[in-house]
Amino acid sequence: MEQLTKKADELTIDELDAASGGALYQPLIVVAIATAVAIRAGIESLVHKITR
Repeated sequence: MEQLTKKADELTIDELDAASGGALYQPLIVVAIATAVAIRAGIESLVHKITR
């Protein structure tokens, strides 16, 4: 029934991921790593200021 109500130009997230070869999640991973590095640098800077 779901197949009948879906428009021709709509893809599910699984179909889109399969069509892109898994490249759908790569930007998300890059942003997550950059965020983690920024948070770590901020914490290290704060700890450095406190200990000096």
